[in-house]
Amino acid sequence: MSESKIAYNRIIGVLTLNFSILTRTHGFVPDYPYTDCFIDSRYFDEIVIVKVDNSTSERDVNLYRDAVERLMRKVALPLTLGGSITTFNDACLRFEWGADRILLGETMLGQTKEVKRLISLFGSQALIACINYYSSKLELSDSYRKKTVNTALRYQDMGVGEILFSAIDKDGNLQGMDNFLARQLESTPIGLPVVLNGGLGNWLHIEEAFESKKISGVCTSNILHLTTTSVRSMKQALISRGGKFRSNWQSEAGALH
Repeated sequence: MSESKIAYNRIIGVLTLNFSILTRTHGFVPDYPYTDCFIDSRYFDEIVIVKVDNSTSERDVNLYRDAVERLMRKVALPLTLGGSITTFNDACLRFEWGADRILLGETMLGQTKEVKRLISLFGSQALIACINYYSSKLELSDSYRKKTVNTALRYQDMGVGEILFSAIDKDGNLQGMDNFLARQLESTPIGLPVVLNGGLGNWLHIEEAFESKKISGVCTSNILHLTTTSVRSMKQALISRGGKFRSNWQSEAGALH
């Protein structure tokens, strides 16, 4: 089978920008050196850059755009932009900056007509619905679990191309992803690609998440600030165990074999 036809599992790097400074997602602690030295990026499958501050001033929006350009200058990977997208024009602006896809939160997803306009212009595959939730509540409450799944189904019916579940209470703890949610999704009619975010700390967490056939991608963020070789090391371990992960990117084609 040719590489183009293999269904690879995706490892997605998430970068959070607070007033254009790269931060850790847990507490938004700034990481000034890392802002201008995005390490190990070629081993990802995609990059997501999220603006976490709420400033809409022309100056801060321009600084955000400049930061995105700086971070992606040496990285030829699919780019998703999210955060501070509350209007149709906000979304279109991200595409003008070169985004392949945009990550939509609850505010924008509540505007059904505008979402459908975006789909008509850019296609379903260009829109990702982000659902922030608490994994602890999901395990303890049937009603909360049903509400979370129903939210995903509603976004699926709207026509978005992917669902990203972000576990707020797991974010930054590096203790493992929400495998309970992954198992619960097995019995739902969600047919879209599903991505998990929150809690990834090592390659075993990735392997566990992909035990569910509903999961097509996992996100990692805070671990990137702890070592310069984290992504490469994780992929080496996963591929050596027979995992279906891409191993030939950019200037180091075949480097992980």
